[in-house]
Amino acid sequence: MGHHGDTYEQFYMPNLIKRDFQSIYFGTPSQEDLIWSIARMGLSRDKRAPTTLTDEQKLEVKHHPDLVRLREKRERYNKKLQRLGYHPVEAGTGTSEYAFYEKYKRKANSKANALRNKRLEQAIKDFHDSIDTIEIDRQLDGTNQQEILTPQITRQELRERANVARLMSKSMADFDDERALRMRIRFTQNLADLYAR
Repeated sequence: MGHHGDTYEQFYMPNLIKRDFQSIYFGTPSQEDLIWSIARMGLSRDKRAPTTLTDEQKLEVKHHPDLVRLREKRERYNKKLQRLGYHPVEAGTGTSEYAFYEKYKRKANSKANALRNKRLEQAIKDFHDSIDTIEIDRQLDGTNQQEILTPQITRQELRERANVARLMSKSMADFDDERALRMRIRFTQNLADLYAR
């Protein structure tokens, strides 16, 4: 017809289409929330992704050969300082043995932090590499899906929602014209009240 899009929306599209019936009726996340979460999908992280190392992964880091070597060197200088009579070890400050002890202590701590960070990055990478396969297998097995990663919506029991659901499920063919009209009016009023909330 040659109309612009806004002309169609203004004069031909009924107002009811602008309401999210599926969200109202089923209590699901609204279309806007779903679109918003999909648009920002790359910006948010998966809440199921690991944020810390498991006990097994911590042991793996603790027993890393490079870290074990650095700890052994630190312990060697610790024992040397104790044999020289420095109790606590900090009493040996200023000696070459204490300087070596501090050097290997710093190196061991730095290496432990680097190994933990590297192991956590690997755990996160492994999660993201395998989560799609896990989700597909879960779907094929028929197990319940994890909840959609969208902002939580407030769940409330609303009288208007219950009325709308009840009225939508009734057939108007079962009623005479006057009663069907009253039910339509009640449906529209409940829908307007629900939308106003």
